[in-house]
Amino acid sequence: MSFLEAIRRKILFEFTATHLESVFIPSFLKRWIVHQHDCPIFLQETLARDTHWQVRQAAATNPECSPLLLETLAKDTEWRVRRAVAANPNCPPICLETLAMDSYFQVRQQVAAHPQCPPAILNRLAQDQYYQVRQAAASNLQKLTSSPLEQLAQDDYWQVRAAVAAHPNCPETILAQLVKDQYWQVRIAVARNAQCPLTLKQTFEHDRRVFILHQILNRHLSLLGFSLFVKRLLAGCRYCPLWIIEELGKDQHWRVRQAIAKHPKCPPSVLENLAKDSSWQVRQATANHPQCLPYLLETLAQDKSSEVRQSIAQRSDCPAHLLERLSQDICWQVRQAVAENVNCPSTAIEILARERFLWLEVSRNPQCPHQLWEAMLNQEKTILLDRFLQKYIYSFLRWLPFFLKEQVANWVIKSSKGWSEALVRTLAKDPDQRMRLQVVRTLPLWSEVLHTLIQDKDINVQLAVVQRPDCPPQTLAIGAQTSDSWFVRKTIARHLNCSPSVLEILAADTSARVRLAAIQNPNCPPNLLEVLVKGAHQPLDTVIASGNVSTPHPFQILTDDEKLSLYLAVAHHTNCPPSLLEGLSQNTNWHVRQAVASSLNCPLSLIEKLAVDQDAHVRAAVAKRLDCPANILLALAQDSCREVWQAVISNPECSEQILCSFAKHPDVVVRELVVKNPKCPPQILATLTQDKESQVRRAIAERVGFLSHLLETLANDQDWQVRLAIVNNPQCPSHLLQALSQDIHAEVKRAATKRLQECTKH
Repeated sequence: MSFLEAIRRKILFEFTATHLESVFIPSFLKRWIVHQHDCPIFLQETLARDTHWQVRQAAATNPECSPLLLETLAKDTEWRVRRAVAANPNCPPICLETLAMDSYFQVRQQVAAHPQCPPAILNRLAQDQYYQVRQAAASNLQKLTSSPLEQLAQDDYWQVRAAVAAHPNCPETILAQLVKDQYWQVRIAVARNAQCPLTLKQTFEHDRRVFILHQILNRHLSLLGFSLFVKRLLAGCRYCPLWIIEELGKDQHWRVRQAIAKHPKCPPSVLENLAKDSSWQVRQATANHPQCLPYLLETLAQDKSSEVRQSIAQRSDCPAHLLERLSQDICWQVRQAVAENVNCPSTAIEILARERFLWLEVSRNPQCPHQLWEAMLNQEKTILLDRFLQKYIYSFLRWLPFFLKEQVANWVIKSSKGWSEALVRTLAKDPDQRMRLQVVRTLPLWSEVLHTLIQDKDINVQLAVVQRPDCPPQTLAIGAQTSDSWFVRKTIARHLNCSPSVLEILAADTSARVRLAAIQNPNCPPNLLEVLVKGAHQPLDTVIASGNVSTPHPFQILTDDEKLSLYLAVAHHTNCPPSLLEGLSQNTNWHVRQAVASSLNCPLSLIEKLAVDQDAHVRAAVAKRLDCPANILLALAQDSCREVWQAVISNPECSEQILCSFAKHPDVVVRELVVKNPKCPPQILATLTQDKESQVRRAIAERVGFLSHLLETLANDQDWQVRLAIVNNPQCPSHLLQALSQDIHAEVKRAATKRLQECTKH
């Protein structure tokens, strides 16, 4: 973000926060403000209560919107706002559960399409009365299991049945049923499904509409009758067959040929023909192709179009002799591209340095010799200071351009020892904001200079100071007390050099983000955490009764949402003492108890207590701990909640007894988790190599560090993805790679051949 953009946003946010109630602000401006990712939290909360539903909808669509604010917006009276909440990727599961029972089907449809939608809710929405909701549930690729698919495959609406046919987990029995559907859209979805067996695809020969797609895949259909849109669509498809690429490379429309020249799988023979194309757009796309051969680069470097030559000069693999030739090109854009190329030879750089307008690109090139840089500097000084002497440092620097001012500063600091500090102090007061920013980012600075720059009027300069890893604690303390930007104070609160005393000041900041950043700092002492939690627990009427009403602590007047954020930050802190964790474990909110269960400082007694918590999320957090005792894991493996015992199976410290009990579970996801556990016994792996689900066998093939005879067994698997996983396994022996290089599937064959070539090189 540029400096002007940052200033504009700051002024707009502050003006909106100050005059929101007194000045009329158009709704479109409110929608733009609340949709920005850096919109302050308090401004989001204020605009989320706006009377106009479109403003509240924009607040719900903000990807940085907090889950607590989404829970509030989920109860909005306008259904479009609730639909926006359901579409937000940060929407918590509790909101999805509430919105799944909404009276408007558009809201339920968005819940069914949410990637984090729980399976129980998704199965319920699969039986919704509106077909749009059922279609969205059937299209949710990650959650929906095979059992609801059987019911949706008999739906009255073809859109739902087409979504079922396109589902990757659709069984072959359902595909065999849908292949006879009366709607051709459903039958084409069956044909495009990767799980569709060859026996079903043979039935498409008697289907006119699906037969067209079948013939395209088998190279029996002429491309002459295709429209321009279809040809460009085929040319841009990454899985486009080679014969279609060759045919479209001869098309009469240049846009189709340009799309072919951009195709990553375009063969060299086609590129050779496209390099001679009459359209310069096609030749430019050929010049940008990563597989363009060297002799084609030689030809295109002499192209009559400057755009083609510029594309050659921008290539990172352009030969040095071509760059040297293009450095003398008649077009200045081509010469500029050569100057920006990091592989530009020193001879070409010397040629380009003769032109003053290219000095910026030449000076930034890492191949620029130091002697040439000094020559450019001396020539610039002669041009600009022919009538002035170097009487003062600042009077000399203010006439130079910004990029040379930076180079002069570095050269003077390296060559002079007596006045380097004076030069740095002068540059730190330069009126050009870019110069001050460059001083902070590149030059070695003293504490006094940093103390001056932290009080700069520009926020970007302040931010650059506090982002330096060597920023001293004294400078951070000054910035914490003088900066008006909450983002600068938040960066100070995150700095590793921030002292506990400064963190104590920032913990009482007016911005909630700054306070949370101070609590999350590793240097935050345990006693400050205890004071903050104790102050948050203390009711406000107690503070009034004590007579300290004039200056109450900010955590004594927190809202419930801010208290929750405080408790979560304290529970996740590495210095949180066990006594404080024990108090937080009694919180009524399950998020806090879940954070306590995930804390590294959680004692064993507290782990045993949280293992029997009433909320499944808390028990799942206990099951994910690496130091969880074996008896607790054994008890949690018998939990009624699916999330809990799945966490037990995913735990690397899970015992073989638990893994053996779940190895025969009917759910394919559970068996896949058993296979992925590093402690899974070899006998279970050998048994699951015969599993009926390919994703379980593929998970075994992807494992590293198991018996080699299992690799040989899976190398003959009927699923090509399992064989591809065998090829990508680092432990795959060379004789299996040799056998799989003759595989019938193109992807497996290509990957095995590539692995063999890599092994030969090493």
